[in-house]
Amino acid sequence: MELSTSIVTTHVEDMLAAASTAGEMAQLKMELQKYFKLVDLGPVHWLLGVEVKRNRAARTVTLSQKTSIVALAICFHLDNEMPVSTPMEVGTQLVQTEDNTDTVEHVPHKEIISSLMYAAMAPKPDFTLAVLVVSQFKQKPARPLWEASKHIVRYIKETRFLKLTYSASDDGIIRYMETRQWHG
Repeated sequence: MELSTSIVTTHVEDMLAAASTAGEMAQLKMELQKYFKLVDLGPVHWLLGVEVKRNRAARTVTLSQKTSIVALAICFHLDNEMPVSTPMEVGTQLVQTEDNTDTVEHVPHKEIISSLMYAAMAPKPDFTLAVLVVSQFKQKPARPLWEASKHIVRYIKETRFLKLTYSASDDGIIRYMETRQWHG
């Protein structure tokens, strides 16, 4: 008998289910319907701000945050800023301000850090370290910290077309790669 796997995730009132086979998925749905009122929306296309594309023939799943990244840049009025090619400028050194001499008032620094932390957990791990660095100083944001945070947004805006693709192979190893969709 072949082993099968089923995975169910929930977020508030939404549920996502995956199973090894179509038969396993049908059985899982029947079991869940005993306890919950279900509405089957079909294959997943969006999950918590991440676009999900599946290619059954190629056995791949591709994740993209392009739409969420554009929305993040617009939310913080950074959509017209020039893009950059690195998540943090080389040599950036950030320190906690002890006094209020260099703090910037009325900037949504905690909000931008929270948005960046959320974005860094999904298919774009390339800027995670930069987000961890700026998140250490979010209580009293100094101007260099605010500029570094904006720099990260400018970077993810530049790399918004990068996608993360997972693929299975006949040897059972799951592989992933970043893919870039070029736009002229």
